[in-house]
Amino acid sequence: MKKCTVFIVLLIGMTCILLGHGGEVIISIEDSQDPNVNIVQIIPHDMLDVYDTSFSRIVGPESFSRSVSGDGTLFVDIFGNQTHDITLYYGYYQISIGNRSIYLDTRDCNYPYHPQTNDTYVIYNDSSEHFYYKGDECDGATITVWENAGIPAADISCFPPFYYMYFSNVMDDLDIGGEILVSNETDTVIHSGGEAGLNGLSDIQATTLLVSPDTSHHDWYDGATLFRTTDVMFVNRAEVIAHYKTRVSTEINSDYSIPVEFHDPWYLENPTDPPAIWNQPDQYLYVEDMLDNGPLKVFMEENMDFETNYPIYSVKAPSLYFKDNTIYKFSSWTGTNVRFNGQGNTTTTENETHVVFLGENSFLTANYIVANLVSNTQNEKAPGSGGFVLYAWKDLNLQPTD
Repeated sequence: MKKCTVFIVLLIGMTCILLGHGGEVIISIEDSQDPNVNIVQIIPHDMLDVYDTSFSRIVGPESFSRSVSGDGTLFVDIFGNQTHDITLYYGYYQISIGNRSIYLDTRDCNYPYHPQTNDTYVIYNDSSEHFYYKGDECDGATITVWENAGIPAADISCFPPFYYMYFSNVMDDLDIGGEILVSNETDTVIHSGGEAGLNGLSDIQATTLLVSPDTSHHDWYDGATLFRTTDVMFVNRAEVIAHYKTRVSTEINSDYSIPVEFHDPWYLENPTDPPAIWNQPDQYLYVEDMLDNGPLKVFMEENMDFETNYPIYSVKAPSLYFKDNTIYKFSSWTGTNVRFNGQGNTTTTENETHVVFLGENSFLTANYIVANLVSNTQNEKAPGSGGFVLYAWKDLNLQPTD
């Protein structure tokens, strides 16, 4: 006598609950060779393409494996009805018995349909070990609830589009490991070279978590402009690469220990703090404050053409400085293994200037001279004073700047 095991997969939409209608997928096992070992596995084929009844994505839905006797019935409900065994959602599922599988796609905003005249019937013949749908062998095929109901195409407007993107930390075209924090609908830590499924309606925020003494994050995939350790980007690429480069030590000094400032676009102010509160100021900071994180380190030959649309290092020194009851006047920047413009100048009289570090053992010095006043009277003007009367400093008892 032919044995037949019937599994009913009941998928009920919100509207149909209210109206009392439902749509079913019924899987029958025929010619069961051993009814005690019929194992049915239902696995979300794409873990990130599963949605609840409000059409919100579900991360990490369960996979189900059930052993059912020959006369057993397995009920699966999309709403998690307590009288059923398994909860399914809108999604794309792999249903397996033995070594054979079919795929069930329920991603239609209008599913389940009503009235209940569109049940989907699939047969698994345990003797031949094949699935059948509408009389034809269908191993490996995808069965959709809308085609079964005679609907030419699904309405997927209620489901947010998803894209899959790979994230890697790379230096010299080699994956250097580490992790990347990706924030989209949720926060996900991805090992370098790993993949994430992302909501295409939202931007993503990516933070590379790899911090190394001699290498540093340089840019995200585009050659320089996305240079922050944490950056926001569109979900429109197959691969996102965090490029790393080697850094070398440099020194920035000044005559008379006058405080000078350095603008390092890549400088991470608090690398020992949790990544969520990392601060990359991208502004001038006093060198003495930056040294709290150790020696200054820079990328070599960064923006050699001094292009304005790419980040570049800059230094700034006060044109005048009052210290120890003395006025100091800036005269020039000089250095070794550096250049201050596209013509390759190694010195400049500009107190604020871009700079490119050419290699290891580079250093910069802000040079100052003691200001020579032309007179101790208030009626004469000092060179470079812009036409304003410069009073004798010994008469004014000037105080140091902050």
